[in-house]
Amino acid sequence: MIYFTDEQIAASELRDAAYYEAGHKILYTHFGGDGDAVVRKNESRNPEEKNVAR
Repeated sequence: MIYFTDEQIAASELRDAAYYEAGHKILYTHFGGDGDAVVRKNESRNPEEKNVAR
């Protein structure tokens, strides 16, 4: 069995989130939008927390 450190898990989750947000950015730009894709750390550790751009 392979065991991962907390740092390795965090890096993997960050990379996954970055790819996900980059996909949003690509689609948004394709359809004429203009904006940034941003990934922020969830400081509260609340899994239900959502970052919504306003």
